[in-house]
Amino acid sequence: MTYTYTCAKCGEIVEFTCSIAEKDEREKALVCPSCNGREFIRVFNAFIARRRESSGSSKCASCSATSCSSCR
Repeated sequence: MTYTYTCAKCGEIVEFTCSIAEKDEREKALVCPSCNGREFIRVFNAFIARRRESSGSSKCASCSATSCSSCR
C-alpha cells in the first residue's frame, strides 16, 4: 500500500509504499526530506474497492464478464 503524510512542520508531502505489516516500523523512521521534521499528519486517499454481488451470480458485479480477472 502507499501511505501519504504531510509534515506538520513545513507541509511537505511524503509518501512511501510498503506492506501493512511494515507500516508501523516505516512510520517510526519517517523523516521529512525538506526540514528533517518527525511529526506527520496522515492523509487518507479515497479508493474504490470492487466486490462480487452476493446474489450467487457467477458474473462480475461491474460488467458482463464471467470472471473479474477478465476486467483487468
